[in-house]
Amino acid sequence: MLDCIEILVSDYREQEAIHLSINKYDT
Repeated sequence: MLDCIEILVSDYREQEAIHLSINKYDT
């Protein structure tokens, strides 16, 4: 169960980082 949550959290963090880098390139 914890492994599943950890994977979800790391996946979410990764997507957040991707969004941040996209925003950086946009401006």
